[in-house]
Formats: sequence, C-alpha cells, structure tokens
Amino acid sequence: MSLIFSIAYNGYDRVWDKCIDSHGVYAARHGYAQSVVGQGDLSDLSMEVAWLKIPLLIAALDAGNEWVMFIDSDAMFSDIAPPFESVEKKEKDVYLASGYSGRPNSGVIIVKNTSGARDFLSQVLAIAGKQLPKKHRVGWGENGEVIHITSQYVGYENISRKWNNNFNPDLDDYVRHYSAGPLRKLYERDKTSQRGLKKSLHYHPSSRPGSREFYAGLLSLLEELPETPIFDLFRVRSQLASLGN
Repeated sequence: MSLIFSIAYNGYDRVWDKCIDSHGVYAARHGYAQSVVGQGDLSDLSMEVAWLKIPLLIAALDAGNEWVMFIDSDAMFSDIAPPFESVEKKEKDVYLASGYSGRPNSGVIIVKNTSGARDFLSQVLAIAGKQLPKKHRVGWGENGEVIHITSQYVGYENISRKWNNNFNPDLDDYVRHYSAGPLRKLYERDKTSQRGLKKSLHYHPSSRPGSREFYAGLLSLLEELPETPIFDLFRVRSQLASLGN
C-alpha cells in the first residue's frame, strides 16, 4: 500500500482547502490511501507543528506502507501528476525537490520503506533545534534539519522541481507549492480564514524545537490521533519520549 498525507492544524484546512481537495483527487486517481491530520484542530506548537510530518512519516513506514508521500497543505496537485513512485531510482529511498532557495524543500517528501529511510527520519527528529551550518538554516520548522541530513545521506535523491514547484508560474508542474515564496500571491485565499490563521499562530514554550516541551507537544498530538492502520505510532512515541527526557 502507498500513502499520501498532509497536516492541517490551526486553520490551514480552511485557508488551503482547494489544495487539500486536490490531494484527495490525486490519491483516488492512483489508488493511494490518504489522510489529512489535524483538520479543525489547534496546536500550541504553532508554525512548528510542521515538525509533526517527521514522526508521522516514521509511523507510516512502521505501519508497512511501501511508499509514503508527505505534502504540505498549501501545495496543489495538477491533473498531470503521475504516480509518485515514478521517482524511484536504484539505491535511493528519500526524495525531495529543490525550492526557490536552491536547497531541498521539505514541503514534499517522498520515502520508500527501507531501514535507511527510517534512520534518516530519526536523525532529523533527533537534531531538532540544534545549531546548523549557516548554509542549512531556514529559520523555523524542520526544513533546515532536513537540508542538513540530506547533505550527508547517500540514499537521498534530488528530484525534478515539477514535484514541488514554489517559484515558477510557467512550469508544467505536478505539484504547485504556494509556500512563503513567489507563488503565494497567486493563490486565492478566503480573507476571514486567513485572519483566523494569523490569530492562531502564537508563541508557546512548546514551539521551541528541541526543548522538552517541544517533544512533549509532538507526543501529545500523536496521542490525540485516532487509531488507524496507516500509522503505527508505537515506536515513534517511544522515540519522542526518550528525546524529551
């Protein structure tokens, strides 16, 4: 089984509803399981709730999904997007495209179920909030840590920007990513939902990556998720508890 999932806490499901709808259409077209985590829910992790993608990717692989694709809630599939397993290259199991900064953008992460991919994700989770080389820093979220670990990981493959286009409006892309870059202004957002989103993004001690409260916050979100066969949370819960001690 292959899985595609996104995260939509703090009003993202309302602001980016058209993008999220495209995830369901794409999953149905190619016969994938699909999940949107956090719809209608709030999190004190604020923008750092983006980190939840890492333990959920681990849990998705532990559940036995052969391939898993994480896609940001502000990214939209086009009608021409092929099956995401088509990116497969020999001896590679972690796939990202470069964004407008020229570095891997973790708004789309494709992983094949291997021990190497699981180790890669665990390494990213373990260095949350740690000092990174300047060339790898992003400012918030997990993207800097992902950039850092991909620079060291032999199983990483940089794929076509068609899979995560966040800067070129003329590209015949598979995924158009309306992230904080050149394309965001092209997405028509509901103004009321946008104001609500801004109010929900606040500082809280749990939103400092690498802190005890941060790992506890991630663990709390996992504890709140309904049981589902697409995520096996047992091992990653133990990881988060250990990292938070």
